[in-house]
Amino acid sequence: MQLPRRIVVYITLVITAGAVIAGYCFWRYPIGGDWSDWLLIGAFAAMTLLTDRYRLQIAPRTNIHLDTIPLFAAVLIFDPAEAVLIAAVGRFFGRLGPRIVPLEHGFNLMQTVVYVGAGALLLNAFAPTPWMPGGLASWLGLLVTVLVMYSLNALLVMGIVALHARTSPIALWRASQPLETIVQGVIYCLGLLTALVVVPHNWAVLLIALPTIAVFITLDRTLKMEAQQRKLSEENAAQAADLRKQATALREAYAVLEDALDAKNQMLQNVSHELRTPLVPITGFAEALREGLCGDLTAEQLTAVDHIFRHATHMAQMVNDLLALQTLDRQHLQLAEVKVADLLQDCITTFSRRAASVGIELRSECAADVPPLRGDAMRLEEVISNLLDNAIKFSPYGGEIVLKAVGLDDKSVQISVSDQGIGIPAEELPKIYRRFYQVDGSSTRKFGGQGMGLAIAKRIVEIHGGKITATSQVGKGSTFYVVLPTELVADAPAAVSFD
Repeated sequence: MQLPRRIVVYITLVITAGAVIAGYCFWRYPIGGDWSDWLLIGAFAAMTLLTDRYRLQIAPRTNIHLDTIPLFAAVLIFDPAEAVLIAAVGRFFGRLGPRIVPLEHGFNLMQTVVYVGAGALLLNAFAPTPWMPGGLASWLGLLVTVLVMYSLNALLVMGIVALHARTSPIALWRASQPLETIVQGVIYCLGLLTALVVVPHNWAVLLIALPTIAVFITLDRTLKMEAQQRKLSEENAAQAADLRKQATALREAYAVLEDALDAKNQMLQNVSHELRTPLVPITGFAEALREGLCGDLTAEQLTAVDHIFRHATHMAQMVNDLLALQTLDRQHLQLAEVKVADLLQDCITTFSRRAASVGIELRSECAADVPPLRGDAMRLEEVISNLLDNAIKFSPYGGEIVLKAVGLDDKSVQISVSDQGIGIPAEELPKIYRRFYQVDGSSTRKFGGQGMGLAIAKRIVEIHGGKITATSQVGKGSTFYVVLPTELVADAPAAVSFD
């Protein structure tokens, strides 16, 4: 971001002032001392660094941070050059980070050097350091140092804020009173107490520095954990929002799909009715022509009429199947007691001649303990007929088809149709109940049919509260299982939709 020229000039002046004060301090008060002095300097620099890094405030809504305590104590204990060194090291490394802005970092560093260096020089003008209470000059120097450090710290920061806001720094400073005055008083008192403890007993700094370092290391880990948890919470919130959007989109898509299915079902029903209307007179007149009710026909004409009648009848059956899929539900069932043995025998009688004509043996097995069913006998016969029709269609000459019924432990009946036909690939088994679906869907397929039989069978079985499944091996045959309850379950589906 491009800063206004007035702010750049102000920052430059502060940095220049800090460099001048630091240079004078290092020239006037050269740094010396033994290793114990350097350990003490390092301890205060560490406390300044840690308090500055975490920007801890002694009170909310103030700009006064805890790093003022070790900085003011350093001014009271050390020579100006050493105090400036502690402030510079603490501020430089305390604010150092991956998102550092060099100009802002330079301003913060030199602004601290200005008020710490100025305060240290003024204190040394009244009393030597380390400071100890020893007369009017020492107390006057302490008071002047506090006022200068406080004023410079506040006004330098408020100056740049005032330039941004185009207002007076004095007005900003007055607006922050009296809270900041009270907080600053507490801060400087703690700094004075630290100095009074450390001056006579240098080792006492350990009582302050070590707990401070331990606290801030713990704080660092806590803040990192909180940052990780905050990031995780944000990610979870984003995922939750995304899931809500997906759920909304899914509901909207489902609503559109329901409308499309309703429209499709209505269209199929309308088309089926419209197709059945002209088929009735076509089949009727074709049958009348075949029976000679409209006069004698030649052999060629009879052949043509037979083709018309056969194809019209076939189309009428397709239309009836479509209507059955669209309208068949629980309310259309004619419920009565159905004896399973009689049901199987009726189906065997119906298909025995057709099976014999293609060299297939058709037999029935019904256990003696099979209980009767409560259902629609005609619909259940339609289920078995569709399964037998497919079994005969896909079985080779000389094969065997077994129609079998057994009672199960859960008071249900299992009817199975097994053949020795071509079988169904495993990946095709989930699809065979779709309407119009053919395992071999090519235009040159060997076996005829419209793919409606299993769809109708599944619908009838499910509205009886049962289920239909199949097992198959390619080249060895298939077995279809129909499991039906002996009594209709109250919450069984009244109607089932299909792909």
